[in-house]
Amino acid sequence: MGKQTSSTVVFMLQSALLWSCVPVVYSFLPVYLDKSGFRESHIGILLALGPLMSIILQPFIGILADRSPYKNTFLILLNAGTLISILLFPLHNGLLHVALASFLLASFQAALISVSEAITLEGLDRIQKPYGPVRLAGTAGYAVVSVIAGFFMEKDIRSIFYLTAFMAFFSILSAWSLPRVEGHQSRTRRVPVTDIFKNRELVLLMTFSMVAHMGISFYQNFFPLYFAFIGGTSDILGILYFISGISEVPFLLYADQIEKKLGIHKTLAFSMGVVGVRFLLLFIIRCPVLMYPVMLLNGLTYIVFSFSLAVHINKTVPLELRATGQTIHGMSMALGRILGSVLGGFLIEAIGLMKALLVIALFSLSAIAMFAAVNTRIGKAHTRS
Repeated sequence: MGKQTSSTVVFMLQSALLWSCVPVVYSFLPVYLDKSGFRESHIGILLALGPLMSIILQPFIGILADRSPYKNTFLILLNAGTLISILLFPLHNGLLHVALASFLLASFQAALISVSEAITLEGLDRIQKPYGPVRLAGTAGYAVVSVIAGFFMEKDIRSIFYLTAFMAFFSILSAWSLPRVEGHQSRTRRVPVTDIFKNRELVLLMTFSMVAHMGISFYQNFFPLYFAFIGGTSDILGILYFISGISEVPFLLYADQIEKKLGIHKTLAFSMGVVGVRFLLLFIIRCPVLMYPVMLLNGLTYIVFSFSLAVHINKTVPLELRATGQTIHGMSMALGRILGSVLGGFLIEAIGLMKALLVIALFSLSAIAMFAAVNTRIGKAHTRS
């Protein structure tokens, strides 16, 4: 594994390659499944395998990473398994084969991003460098590969898997070059995982993140179907994902200043409001051309929750539990994704796609009031104690 370095270049390269692999696959996978003839409920269940395995495996992987000599070992193994899993998809499009490939991919990528963030954040702390530019490199990788993938898919839908497997190979090499980060429970000190749940504020933030990811998952999984429904094509979808990716740039450039001014609670509440407003716009607009400006809202949704909580966990969770803390947050996001995916599929079959958009919009907006009420209650309890 890599030598110690004071440069952020290796972290930026690893972030760019990591985010150009699995997230891109999941962005276009609904299109592949739809064109392969799967029903909406089947698509929802298959896409839910990723979040399901995240719920089951993430905490265990996080604990093992914290107790291993080096966390990097797990990152390399997860990357390698992901590469092999991706290459299974184009071999056959039968339900059982796709389900098996989805299961394996979901298992290996369950804690991939969480472990990567734990290594990156701790490595950056050592050299006193900010996380924003590194995560921005990931956004750039996602945006560029999304455009390329969209054009390739228009010619051969299976090309998405070969392209992302190619990027995954280099992601493995970049993971190998990262500075080594120890598992801080690998020697004598043991800190119980339950210590994380004693922080009621953190539990609330993770719960709110779970609820937000119900809406975010519904959008990510079913937007390609919505776009096809209103007359969009796969090549344009790739451009939209490019816009979606670069829309994260402003937040990542000013994330530290935003959170210092607003605080994490107001920042996340605002982000949830954007999630709800986006669904309202999709319900009202129904025009492919007008999707270009709507995609800019993506830069105020997923990345806000992902970045803000990753940094917050790195600052507030004990050193011995940081990988575990990241994976527990990943588990909460996964639970939200699985609920959004499975319930979303059945909701669409029950009331139709357009009405489902309105229901999710109202659900997302109402969650802000609940979050504010619980946060106020926790704050009063903390003041009394």
